[in-house]
Amino acid sequence: MKKTTTPLIRSNWRQALFIPLVLSVGLILSSNNTFAQCASFFDDFESGSYTPTWSVGPGLTSTSVTNSNVAEGNFSVTGTGGNSNHLDGFSTTVSNLTPSEISYYMYTEGTTSSINYTVMGENPSAQDCMFFNYWKGSDGYIRFVSSIDYDYPASPDTWYFIELKNIDWTNKTFDIYIDGALQTTGFPFRDNNQNSINEIHLYNWGTGTGYWDRIQLGTSNDNTAPVADVANLPNVEEECEVTTLTAPTATDNCDGSVVGVHNAAFPVTTNTTVTWTYEDAAGNVSTQTQDIVIDDITDPVLDSANLSDVEEYCEVNAVPAPTATDNCDGSITATTAATFPITETTTITWDFVDASGNASTQTQEVIITKPNTDVTVDEPMLIADNDSANVSYQWIKCDGSIIQGATDSTFTPEENGQYAVIITENNCTDTSNCFPISTLNVGTESQTFLEIYPNPSQGQFTVKKMDDAQRTPFVIRDAQGRLIKTGELVKQTSVIDVSTAKPGVYFLIMNAETRRIVIK
Repeated sequence: MKKTTTPLIRSNWRQALFIPLVLSVGLILSSNNTFAQCASFFDDFESGSYTPTWSVGPGLTSTSVTNSNVAEGNFSVTGTGGNSNHLDGFSTTVSNLTPSEISYYMYTEGTTSSINYTVMGENPSAQDCMFFNYWKGSDGYIRFVSSIDYDYPASPDTWYFIELKNIDWTNKTFDIYIDGALQTTGFPFRDNNQNSINEIHLYNWGTGTGYWDRIQLGTSNDNTAPVADVANLPNVEEECEVTTLTAPTATDNCDGSVVGVHNAAFPVTTNTTVTWTYEDAAGNVSTQTQDIVIDDITDPVLDSANLSDVEEYCEVNAVPAPTATDNCDGSITATTAATFPITETTTITWDFVDASGNASTQTQEVIITKPNTDVTVDEPMLIADNDSANVSYQWIKCDGSIIQGATDSTFTPEENGQYAVIITENNCTDTSNCFPISTLNVGTESQTFLEIYPNPSQGQFTVKKMDDAQRTPFVIRDAQGRLIKTGELVKQTSVIDVSTAKPGVYFLIMNAETRRIVIK
Protein backbone atom coordinates (compact mmCIF):
# COMPACT_ATOMS: atom_id res chain seq x y z
CA MET A 1 0.00 0.00 0.00
CA LYS A 2 1.51 3.37 -1.03
CA LYS A 3 1.78 6.03 1.65
CA THR A 4 -0.58 8.99 1.35
CA THR A 5 1.39 11.57 3.34
CA THR A 6 1.65 15.02 1.84
CA PRO A 7 4.62 15.34 -0.57
CA LEU A 8 7.32 17.75 0.42
CA ILE A 9 9.05 20.51 -1.57
CA ARG A 10 12.63 20.66 -0.35
CA SER A 11 15.46 23.09 -0.98
CA ASN A 12 18.31 21.92 -3.18
CA TRP A 13 21.16 21.77 -0.62
CA ARG A 14 21.53 17.99 -1.05
CA GLN A 15 21.93 18.13 -4.83
CA ALA A 16 25.68 18.38 -4.72
CA LEU A 17 25.87 15.10 -2.78
CA PHE A 18 24.11 13.20 -5.55
CA ILE A 19 25.26 14.92 -8.73
CA PRO A 20 27.85 12.62 -10.28
CA LEU A 21 30.48 13.80 -12.64
CA VAL A 22 29.90 13.48 -16.37
CA LEU A 23 32.53 11.24 -17.91
CA SER A 24 33.73 11.96 -21.40
CA VAL A 25 34.11 8.27 -22.17
CA GLY A 26 31.81 5.28 -21.90
CA LEU A 27 28.68 7.10 -23.12
CA ILE A 28 27.16 4.79 -25.74
CA LEU A 29 24.09 6.14 -27.51
CA SER A 30 21.83 4.29 -29.85
CA SER A 31 22.32 5.45 -33.39
CA ASN A 32 19.62 3.53 -35.22
CA ASN A 33 16.42 4.49 -33.39
CA THR A 34 15.45 8.09 -34.06
CA PHE A 35 11.69 7.59 -33.84
CA ALA A 36 11.18 10.54 -36.13
CA GLN A 37 8.51 8.75 -38.12
CA CYS A 38 5.83 9.15 -35.47
CA ALA A 39 7.06 12.20 -33.57
CA SER A 40 7.08 10.34 -30.23
CA PHE A 41 8.97 7.67 -28.32
CA PHE A 42 7.41 4.58 -26.77
CA ASP A 43 8.97 1.42 -25.33
CA ASP A 44 7.18 -1.07 -23.06
CA PHE A 45 9.85 -3.76 -23.61
CA GLU A 46 7.20 -6.21 -24.82
CA SER A 47 9.70 -7.43 -27.40
CA GLY A 48 11.38 -9.20 -24.49
CA SER A 49 14.62 -7.30 -25.07
CA TYR A 50 16.06 -3.80 -24.58
CA THR A 51 18.10 -4.09 -27.77
CA PRO A 52 18.44 -2.62 -30.33
CA THR A 53 16.63 0.42 -28.91
CA TRP A 54 18.87 0.79 -25.85
CA SER A 55 22.64 0.72 -25.43
CA VAL A 56 24.41 0.03 -22.13
CA GLY A 57 27.47 1.83 -20.82
CA PRO A 58 29.98 0.38 -18.32
CA GLY A 59 28.09 1.57 -15.28
CA LEU A 60 25.70 -1.38 -14.71
CA THR A 61 26.97 -4.75 -13.51
CA SER A 62 24.04 -6.65 -15.06
CA THR A 63 21.09 -5.83 -17.32
CA SER A 64 18.03 -7.73 -18.49
CA VAL A 65 14.42 -7.56 -19.58
CA THR A 66 12.38 -9.54 -17.06
CA ASN A 67 8.84 -10.82 -16.77
CA SER A 68 9.07 -11.47 -13.03
CA ASN A 69 8.50 -7.87 -11.91
CA VAL A 70 6.50 -5.72 -14.30
CA ALA A 71 4.27 -2.70 -14.06
CA GLU A 72 2.26 -3.19 -17.19
CA GLY A 73 2.22 -5.93 -19.81
CA ASN A 74 4.65 -8.84 -19.59
CA PHE A 75 8.12 -7.30 -19.34
CA SER A 76 10.15 -4.53 -17.74
CA VAL A 77 13.82 -3.53 -18.05
CA THR A 78 16.27 -3.92 -15.14
CA GLY A 79 19.79 -2.74 -14.29
CA THR A 80 21.84 -3.80 -11.27
CA GLY A 81 24.72 -1.99 -9.61
CA GLY A 82 26.38 1.06 -11.09
CA ASN A 83 29.02 3.71 -10.58
CA SER A 84 28.72 7.42 -9.92
CA ASN A 85 28.11 8.41 -13.53
CA HIS A 86 24.39 8.64 -14.15
CA LEU A 87 24.88 8.37 -17.90
CA ASP A 88 26.59 4.95 -17.78
CA GLY A 89 23.32 3.00 -17.66
CA PHE A 90 20.77 2.39 -20.41
CA SER A 91 20.69 5.12 -23.05
CA THR A 92 18.98 5.88 -26.32
CA THR A 93 18.62 8.85 -28.67
CA VAL A 94 15.55 10.53 -30.09
CA SER A 95 15.07 13.27 -32.67
CA ASN A 96 14.86 16.51 -30.72
CA LEU A 97 11.40 15.93 -29.34
CA THR A 98 9.43 18.62 -27.53
CA PRO A 99 6.59 16.57 -26.07
CA SER A 100 3.86 18.11 -24.00
CA GLU A 101 3.72 14.94 -21.90
CA ILE A 102 6.26 12.39 -20.64
CA SER A 103 5.31 9.24 -18.71
CA TYR A 104 7.00 6.12 -17.36
CA TYR A 105 6.85 3.56 -14.55
CA MET A 106 9.60 3.35 -11.93
CA TYR A 107 10.04 0.80 -9.16
CA THR A 108 11.08 1.59 -5.59
CA GLU A 109 13.46 -1.32 -5.04
CA GLY A 110 13.58 -2.22 -1.35
CA THR A 111 17.26 -1.93 -0.51
CA THR A 112 18.06 1.43 1.05
CA SER A 113 21.30 1.78 -0.85
CA SER A 114 19.59 1.69 -4.26
CA ILE A 115 19.13 4.90 -6.21
CA ASN A 116 17.11 4.59 -9.44
CA TYR A 117 17.57 7.46 -11.95
CA THR A 118 15.61 8.70 -14.97
CA VAL A 119 17.27 11.54 -16.90
CA MET A 120 16.16 13.23 -20.15
CA GLY A 121 17.37 16.25 -22.07
CA GLU A 122 19.72 17.59 -24.70
CA ASN A 123 23.05 15.75 -24.27
CA PRO A 124 22.17 15.55 -20.59
CA SER A 125 24.42 15.27 -17.63
CA ALA A 126 23.29 15.30 -14.07
CA GLN A 127 23.14 19.10 -14.31
CA ASP A 128 22.33 19.75 -17.95
CA CYS A 129 18.96 18.04 -18.49
CA MET A 130 15.30 18.82 -18.71
CA PHE A 131 14.45 16.79 -15.60
CA PHE A 132 16.27 14.57 -13.15
CA ASN A 133 14.21 12.03 -11.13
CA TYR A 134 15.23 9.17 -8.83
CA TRP A 135 14.19 6.92 -5.97
CA LYS A 136 16.34 7.11 -2.87
CA GLY A 137 15.69 4.16 -0.67
CA SER A 138 17.48 5.55 2.35
CA ASP A 139 15.06 8.52 2.53
CA GLY A 140 11.97 6.79 1.18
CA TYR A 141 11.28 9.48 -1.45
CA ILE A 142 10.69 9.66 -5.15
CA ARG A 143 12.60 12.86 -5.86
CA PHE A 144 12.58 15.43 -8.68
CA VAL A 145 15.66 17.67 -8.58
CA SER A 146 15.80 21.22 -9.89
CA SER A 147 16.38 24.62 -8.28
CA ILE A 148 14.07 23.13 -5.68
CA ASP A 149 13.41 19.49 -4.82
CA TYR A 150 10.05 17.77 -4.98
CA ASP A 151 9.87 14.73 -2.64
CA TYR A 152 7.07 12.18 -2.85
CA PRO A 153 6.86 9.78 0.14
CA ALA A 154 6.79 6.31 -1.38
CA SER A 155 6.74 2.72 -0.22
CA PRO A 156 9.54 0.32 -1.12
CA ASP A 157 9.02 -2.51 -3.59
CA THR A 158 6.19 -0.69 -5.37
CA TRP A 159 5.60 0.45 -8.94
CA TYR A 160 4.71 4.13 -9.44
CA PHE A 161 3.39 5.75 -12.59
CA ILE A 162 5.15 9.08 -13.22
CA GLU A 163 3.62 11.66 -15.55
CA LEU A 164 5.03 15.04 -16.51
CA LYS A 165 2.21 17.05 -18.05
CA ASN A 166 1.72 20.53 -19.47
CA ILE A 167 5.38 20.76 -20.35
CA ASP A 168 6.04 24.43 -21.16
CA TRP A 169 9.14 24.68 -23.38
CA THR A 170 9.01 28.47 -23.27
CA ASN A 171 8.80 28.95 -19.51
CA LYS A 172 10.65 25.66 -18.82
CA THR A 173 8.15 24.18 -16.38
CA PHE A 174 5.91 21.11 -16.04
CA ASP A 175 3.32 19.58 -13.70
CA ILE A 176 4.06 16.36 -11.80
CA TYR A 177 1.45 13.58 -11.54
CA ILE A 178 2.08 10.32 -9.66
CA ASP A 179 -0.34 7.44 -10.06
CA GLY A 180 -2.76 9.80 -11.82
CA ALA A 181 -2.86 12.38 -9.01
CA LEU A 182 -1.49 15.92 -9.40
CA GLN A 183 1.38 16.53 -6.99
CA THR A 184 2.74 19.93 -7.95
CA THR A 185 2.44 22.47 -10.77
CA GLY A 186 4.99 24.67 -12.50
CA PHE A 187 7.97 22.60 -11.45
CA PRO A 188 11.08 24.07 -13.14
CA PHE A 189 13.32 22.37 -15.67
CA ARG A 190 16.58 21.13 -14.24
CA ASP A 191 18.36 23.32 -16.81
CA ASN A 192 16.64 26.29 -18.44
CA ASN A 193 18.80 25.91 -21.53
CA GLN A 194 17.00 22.71 -22.54
CA ASN A 195 14.97 23.24 -25.73
CA SER A 196 14.20 19.61 -26.64
CA ILE A 197 14.94 16.03 -25.72
CA ASN A 198 17.34 13.95 -27.74
CA GLU A 199 18.68 11.55 -25.08
CA ILE A 200 17.05 9.28 -22.51
CA HIS A 201 19.08 7.70 -19.70
CA LEU A 202 18.05 5.02 -17.18
CA TYR A 203 20.56 4.39 -14.45
CA ASN A 204 20.94 2.56 -11.15
CA TRP A 205 23.52 3.57 -8.55
CA GLY A 206 24.12 1.22 -5.67
CA THR A 207 23.85 -2.45 -4.84
CA GLY A 208 20.17 -2.85 -5.69
CA THR A 209 18.31 -3.25 -8.99
CA GLY A 210 16.49 -0.52 -10.87
CA TYR A 211 13.28 -1.33 -12.80
CA TRP A 212 11.57 0.75 -15.53
CA ASP A 213 8.57 0.11 -17.74
CA ARG A 214 6.44 1.78 -20.46
CA ILE A 215 8.52 4.86 -21.23
CA GLN A 216 6.66 7.31 -23.48
CA LEU A 217 7.49 10.80 -24.70
CA GLY A 218 4.65 12.83 -26.08
CA THR A 219 1.20 12.02 -27.26
CA SER A 220 1.56 10.06 -30.45
CA ASN A 221 0.47 11.67 -33.68
CA ASP A 222 0.03 8.22 -35.15
CA ASN A 223 -3.51 7.64 -36.43
CA THR A 224 -2.68 4.97 -38.98
CA ALA A 225 -3.76 1.40 -38.26
CA PRO A 226 -1.43 -1.52 -38.95
CA VAL A 227 -1.73 -3.12 -42.40
CA ALA A 228 -2.02 -6.91 -42.58
CA ASP A 229 1.02 -8.53 -44.21
CA VAL A 230 -1.17 -11.15 -45.94
CA ALA A 231 -4.31 -9.85 -47.59
CA ASN A 232 -6.28 -13.10 -47.23
CA LEU A 233 -5.43 -15.61 -44.55
CA PRO A 234 -5.67 -19.27 -45.62
CA ASN A 235 -8.25 -21.53 -44.01
CA VAL A 236 -7.12 -23.63 -41.08
CA GLU A 237 -8.44 -27.12 -41.83
CA GLU A 238 -8.52 -29.96 -39.32
CA GLU A 239 -10.65 -33.08 -38.85
CA CYS A 240 -11.30 -32.85 -35.12
CA GLU A 241 -10.22 -29.68 -33.40
CA VAL A 242 -7.83 -26.76 -33.46
CA THR A 243 -5.91 -26.01 -30.27
CA THR A 244 -3.37 -23.48 -31.52
CA LEU A 245 -3.15 -20.90 -34.28
CA THR A 246 -0.10 -19.36 -35.91
CA ALA A 247 -0.43 -15.64 -35.40
CA PRO A 248 -0.30 -13.53 -38.57
CA THR A 249 1.41 -10.18 -38.59
CA ALA A 250 0.78 -6.66 -39.79
CA THR A 251 3.12 -3.77 -40.46
CA ASP A 252 2.59 -0.50 -38.59
CA ASN A 253 3.89 2.84 -39.81
CA CYS A 254 5.34 3.56 -36.38
CA ASP A 255 5.78 0.27 -34.55
CA GLY A 256 6.92 -1.95 -37.39
CA SER A 257 5.75 -5.54 -37.11
CA VAL A 258 2.60 -6.06 -35.05
CA VAL A 259 1.53 -9.60 -34.09
CA GLY A 260 -2.17 -10.37 -34.36
CA VAL A 261 -4.29 -11.38 -31.37
CA HIS A 262 -7.23 -13.73 -32.00
CA ASN A 263 -10.61 -14.09 -30.30
CA ALA A 264 -10.86 -17.89 -30.55
CA ALA A 265 -11.68 -20.05 -27.54
CA PHE A 266 -9.70 -23.29 -27.68
CA PRO A 267 -10.27 -26.00 -28.52
CA VAL A 268 -12.23 -25.05 -31.64
CA THR A 269 -14.38 -28.04 -32.61
CA THR A 270 -16.83 -26.51 -35.09
CA ASN A 271 -16.52 -24.33 -38.16
CA THR A 272 -15.55 -20.92 -36.84
CA THR A 273 -14.47 -17.55 -38.19
CA VAL A 274 -11.64 -16.12 -36.09
CA THR A 275 -11.00 -12.40 -35.91
CA TRP A 276 -7.38 -11.29 -35.67
CA THR A 277 -6.78 -7.85 -34.18
CA TYR A 278 -3.68 -5.76 -34.84
CA GLU A 279 -3.22 -2.83 -32.43
CA ASP A 280 -0.29 -0.44 -32.43
CA ALA A 281 1.11 1.48 -29.47
CA ALA A 282 -1.09 4.46 -30.28
CA GLY A 283 -4.24 2.34 -30.08
CA ASN A 284 -4.90 2.22 -33.81
CA VAL A 285 -6.62 -1.07 -34.68
CA SER A 286 -7.18 -3.13 -37.79
CA THR A 287 -8.76 -6.57 -38.01
CA GLN A 288 -8.67 -9.57 -40.27
CA THR A 289 -10.66 -12.79 -40.31
CA GLN A 290 -9.59 -16.38 -40.80
CA ASP A 291 -11.85 -19.41 -41.24
CA ILE A 292 -11.36 -22.58 -39.23
CA VAL A 293 -12.89 -25.55 -41.04
CA ILE A 294 -13.55 -28.70 -39.04
CA ASP A 295 -14.36 -31.63 -41.33
CA ASP A 296 -14.07 -35.13 -39.90
CA ILE A 297 -14.06 -37.65 -42.77
CA THR A 298 -12.42 -40.61 -41.05
CA ASP A 299 -14.46 -43.69 -40.07
CA PRO A 300 -14.01 -45.28 -36.64
CA VAL A 301 -11.41 -48.08 -36.62
CA LEU A 302 -12.51 -51.44 -35.18
CA ASP A 303 -10.75 -52.38 -31.96
CA SER A 304 -11.09 -56.09 -32.79
CA ALA A 305 -10.73 -57.22 -36.38
CA ASN A 306 -12.82 -60.38 -35.80
CA LEU A 307 -15.50 -60.87 -33.17
CA SER A 308 -15.80 -64.27 -31.51
CA ASP A 309 -18.95 -66.31 -32.09
CA VAL A 310 -21.53 -66.18 -29.31
CA GLU A 311 -22.75 -69.71 -28.57
CA GLU A 312 -25.65 -70.25 -26.17
CA TYR A 313 -28.27 -72.87 -25.39
CA CYS A 314 -31.85 -71.94 -26.23
CA GLU A 315 -31.54 -68.10 -26.43
CA VAL A 316 -29.31 -65.05 -26.04
CA ASN A 317 -30.67 -62.12 -24.04
CA ALA A 318 -27.74 -59.73 -24.58
CA VAL A 319 -24.36 -59.54 -26.31
CA PRO A 320 -21.56 -57.26 -25.05
CA ALA A 321 -21.21 -54.40 -27.53
CA PRO A 322 -17.81 -54.18 -29.24
CA THR A 323 -15.90 -50.89 -29.55
CA ALA A 324 -13.99 -48.91 -32.13
CA THR A 325 -11.60 -45.98 -31.85
CA ASP A 326 -12.41 -42.73 -33.63
CA ASN A 327 -9.82 -40.13 -34.56
CA CYS A 328 -11.96 -37.36 -33.04
CA ASP A 329 -14.39 -38.93 -30.58
CA GLY A 330 -12.16 -41.58 -29.02
CA SER A 331 -13.91 -44.79 -28.01
CA ILE A 332 -17.14 -45.58 -29.89
CA THR A 333 -19.50 -48.25 -28.53
CA ALA A 334 -21.41 -50.12 -31.22
CA THR A 335 -25.18 -50.40 -31.54
CA THR A 336 -27.23 -53.09 -33.26
CA ALA A 337 -30.73 -53.37 -34.66
CA ALA A 338 -30.95 -56.99 -33.50
CA THR A 339 -33.98 -57.84 -31.35
CA PHE A 340 -33.34 -59.65 -28.07
CA PRO A 341 -33.77 -62.32 -26.96
CA ILE A 342 -32.28 -64.07 -29.97
CA THR A 343 -33.73 -67.59 -30.23
CA GLU A 344 -32.37 -68.70 -33.58
CA THR A 345 -28.87 -68.82 -34.99
CA THR A 346 -28.28 -65.47 -36.69
CA THR A 347 -25.71 -62.87 -37.71
CA ILE A 348 -25.67 -59.59 -35.77
CA THR A 349 -24.55 -56.42 -37.53
CA TRP A 350 -22.83 -53.88 -35.28
CA ASP A 351 -22.75 -50.18 -36.25
CA PHE A 352 -20.05 -47.73 -35.10
CA VAL A 353 -21.03 -44.12 -35.83
CA ASP A 354 -19.03 -41.06 -34.75
CA ALA A 355 -20.40 -37.59 -34.02
CA SER A 356 -19.81 -36.54 -37.63
CA GLY A 357 -21.80 -39.47 -39.03
CA ASN A 358 -18.79 -41.46 -40.24
CA ALA A 359 -19.64 -45.14 -39.83
CA SER A 360 -18.02 -48.56 -39.71
CA THR A 361 -19.80 -51.93 -39.42
CA GLN A 362 -18.89 -55.35 -38.13
CA THR A 363 -20.73 -58.68 -37.96
CA GLN A 364 -20.85 -61.32 -35.25
CA GLU A 365 -22.30 -64.81 -35.35
CA VAL A 366 -24.80 -65.86 -32.69
CA ILE A 367 -25.17 -69.64 -32.57
CA ILE A 368 -28.20 -71.02 -30.70
CA THR A 369 -28.26 -74.68 -29.64
CA LYS A 370 -31.73 -76.15 -28.98
CA PRO A 371 -33.17 -79.53 -27.98
CA ASN A 372 -32.99 -82.30 -30.60
CA THR A 373 -36.31 -82.27 -32.45
CA ASP A 374 -35.52 -84.97 -35.00
CA VAL A 375 -38.34 -87.46 -35.62
CA THR A 376 -38.15 -90.95 -37.11
CA VAL A 377 -41.17 -91.89 -39.20
CA ASP A 378 -42.29 -95.52 -39.09
CA GLU A 379 -45.70 -95.08 -40.63
CA PRO A 380 -48.08 -94.65 -39.19
CA MET A 381 -45.96 -94.19 -36.08
CA LEU A 382 -43.85 -91.08 -35.32
CA ILE A 383 -40.89 -91.51 -32.96
CA ALA A 384 -39.04 -88.57 -31.30
CA ASP A 385 -35.29 -89.23 -31.41
CA ASN A 386 -34.55 -87.14 -28.29
CA ASP A 387 -34.53 -89.57 -25.36
CA SER A 388 -32.44 -87.41 -22.99
CA ALA A 389 -33.37 -87.03 -19.34
CA ASN A 390 -35.64 -84.13 -18.39
CA VAL A 391 -37.35 -84.14 -21.77
CA SER A 392 -41.10 -83.73 -22.25
CA TYR A 393 -43.12 -84.22 -25.44
CA GLN A 394 -46.29 -82.80 -26.84
CA TRP A 395 -47.54 -83.98 -30.22
CA ILE A 396 -49.52 -81.52 -32.28
CA LYS A 397 -51.25 -81.20 -35.57
CA CYS A 398 -49.48 -78.81 -37.90
CA ASP A 399 -52.49 -76.54 -37.84
CA GLY A 400 -51.33 -75.70 -34.30
CA SER A 401 -53.89 -77.74 -32.37
CA ILE A 402 -52.71 -79.78 -29.41
CA ILE A 403 -53.41 -83.55 -29.40
CA GLN A 404 -54.62 -84.23 -25.91
CA GLY A 405 -52.78 -87.06 -24.14
CA ALA A 406 -50.11 -87.38 -26.86
CA THR A 407 -47.16 -86.72 -24.55
CA ASP A 408 -44.97 -89.79 -25.08
CA SER A 409 -41.85 -90.03 -27.25
CA THR A 410 -43.87 -92.03 -29.82
CA PHE A 411 -47.16 -91.19 -31.40
CA THR A 412 -49.49 -92.98 -33.85
CA PRO A 413 -52.12 -90.67 -35.36
CA GLU A 414 -55.72 -91.77 -35.77
CA GLU A 415 -56.00 -90.12 -39.14
CA ASN A 416 -53.84 -89.02 -41.97
CA GLY A 417 -52.37 -85.52 -41.78
CA GLN A 418 -49.34 -83.36 -40.84
CA TYR A 419 -47.92 -83.86 -37.35
CA ALA A 420 -45.08 -82.43 -35.27
CA VAL A 421 -43.78 -82.69 -31.73
CA ILE A 422 -42.94 -79.95 -29.21
CA ILE A 423 -39.78 -80.87 -27.26
CA THR A 424 -39.04 -79.23 -23.92
CA GLU A 425 -35.63 -79.90 -22.40
CA ASN A 426 -33.99 -77.98 -19.53
CA ASN A 427 -36.59 -75.19 -19.80
CA CYS A 428 -35.96 -74.76 -23.50
CA THR A 429 -38.76 -75.51 -25.95
CA ASP A 430 -38.56 -76.16 -29.69
CA THR A 431 -40.85 -77.67 -32.28
CA SER A 432 -39.94 -80.27 -34.87
CA ASN A 433 -40.67 -80.10 -38.54
CA CYS A 434 -44.03 -81.31 -39.75
CA PHE A 435 -44.26 -84.93 -40.94
CA PRO A 436 -47.03 -86.21 -43.20
CA ILE A 437 -48.89 -89.46 -42.39
CA SER A 438 -50.87 -90.84 -45.34
CA THR A 439 -51.00 -94.64 -44.89
CA LEU A 440 -53.83 -94.80 -42.39
CA ASN A 441 -57.05 -96.44 -43.62
CA VAL A 442 -59.67 -96.22 -40.93
CA GLY A 443 -62.75 -96.21 -43.13
CA THR A 444 -65.87 -98.39 -42.71
CA GLU A 445 -65.67 -102.19 -42.92
CA SER A 446 -67.33 -102.22 -46.30
CA GLN A 447 -64.38 -100.25 -47.60
CA THR A 448 -61.71 -102.59 -46.20
CA PHE A 449 -60.54 -106.14 -46.49
CA LEU A 450 -61.25 -106.82 -42.80
CA GLU A 451 -64.23 -107.20 -40.57
CA ILE A 452 -63.70 -106.72 -36.83
CA TYR A 453 -66.42 -107.48 -34.33
CA PRO A 454 -67.45 -106.76 -31.72
CA ASN A 455 -65.80 -103.35 -31.66
CA PRO A 456 -65.71 -102.01 -28.98
CA SER A 457 -65.25 -105.21 -26.94
CA GLN A 458 -63.86 -106.43 -23.63
CA GLY A 459 -60.62 -107.23 -25.38
CA GLN A 460 -61.50 -110.12 -27.64
CA PHE A 461 -61.99 -109.25 -31.29
CA THR A 462 -63.06 -111.54 -34.14
CA VAL A 463 -61.19 -110.70 -37.30
CA LYS A 464 -62.51 -111.90 -40.63
CA LYS A 465 -60.37 -111.47 -43.70
CA MET A 466 -62.30 -110.75 -46.80
CA ASP A 467 -59.88 -112.85 -48.85
CA ASP A 468 -58.53 -116.30 -48.16
CA ALA A 469 -54.87 -115.29 -47.84
CA GLN A 470 -52.86 -117.57 -45.62
CA ARG A 471 -50.72 -116.54 -42.67
CA THR A 472 -51.22 -112.78 -42.46
CA PRO A 473 -48.96 -110.90 -39.88
CA PHE A 474 -50.56 -108.30 -37.62
CA VAL A 475 -49.44 -105.71 -35.06
CA ILE A 476 -51.44 -103.97 -32.33
CA ARG A 477 -50.16 -100.64 -30.92
CA ASP A 478 -51.63 -98.25 -28.41
CA ALA A 479 -52.34 -94.59 -29.17
CA GLN A 480 -48.77 -93.66 -28.21
CA GLY A 481 -47.37 -96.11 -30.73
CA ARG A 482 -46.22 -98.65 -28.18
CA LEU A 483 -46.30 -102.29 -29.25
CA ILE A 484 -49.05 -104.30 -27.51
CA LYS A 485 -49.24 -107.56 -29.46
CA THR A 486 -47.94 -109.21 -32.64
CA GLY A 487 -48.96 -112.41 -34.41
CA GLU A 488 -50.29 -114.03 -37.57
CA LEU A 489 -53.77 -114.85 -38.74
CA VAL A 490 -53.74 -118.32 -40.36
CA LYS A 491 -57.47 -118.63 -40.91
CA GLN A 492 -59.98 -116.55 -42.71
CA THR A 493 -61.71 -115.90 -39.37
CA SER A 494 -59.65 -115.67 -36.16
CA VAL A 495 -59.97 -114.26 -32.64
CA ILE A 496 -57.36 -111.83 -31.29
CA ASP A 497 -57.26 -111.60 -27.51
CA VAL A 498 -55.91 -108.40 -25.92
CA SER A 499 -58.13 -108.51 -22.86
CA THR A 500 -55.13 -107.89 -20.62
CA ALA A 501 -54.70 -104.40 -22.10
CA LYS A 502 -56.21 -101.41 -20.42
CA PRO A 503 -59.37 -99.87 -21.81
CA GLY A 504 -58.60 -97.38 -24.55
CA VAL A 505 -58.02 -96.87 -28.23
CA TYR A 506 -55.68 -99.27 -30.04
CA PHE A 507 -54.67 -99.84 -33.63
CA LEU A 508 -54.64 -103.16 -35.53
CA ILE A 509 -52.18 -102.95 -38.42
CA MET A 510 -52.33 -105.69 -41.08
CA ASN A 511 -51.65 -105.75 -44.82
CA ALA A 512 -50.77 -102.01 -44.72
CA GLU A 513 -54.25 -101.38 -43.35
CA THR A 514 -54.76 -99.78 -39.97
CA ARG A 515 -57.99 -100.28 -38.05
CA ARG A 516 -58.97 -98.64 -34.79
CA ILE A 517 -60.20 -100.96 -32.06
CA VAL A 518 -61.55 -99.94 -28.70
CA ILE A 519 -61.33 -101.89 -25.43
CA LYS A 520 -64.02 -100.91 -22.99
